[in-house]
Amino acid sequence: VKNKITLLDLDGKLIKDKFEMPEVASLSISAHHKQTEIFYKFTSFLYPGTVMHYDIESGKTTKFKETIVKGFKPEDYVATQAFFESKDKTKVPMFIVHKKAIDPKNPKG
Repeated sequence: VKNKITLLDLDGKLIKDKFEMPEVASLSISAHHKQTEIFYKFTSFLYPGTVMHYDIESGKTTKFKETIVKGFKPEDYVATQAFFESKDKTKVPMFIVHKKAIDPKNPKG
């Protein structure tokens, strides 16, 4: 699953095309058409819940709240999505999560 947020005004004019978040994540958004801010939360294999704040007037995004897992450094890992073909030719998605230092095609080095 890959999410993308595109922010448009009420007339359909583009305000912002890309928001900061991992490529592979689950996403939720909190916004109201009368407000000038948006909160969005993403959760992924590497980030267990991060809430971001986007100020429409300034165009700035800041981290509002983050879940920290003691001893875990998400920047040391990579999460990617790949597709594999089943026996009946159906494309099946698979997520591959590994340390950056490991080659997933040759994990023993």
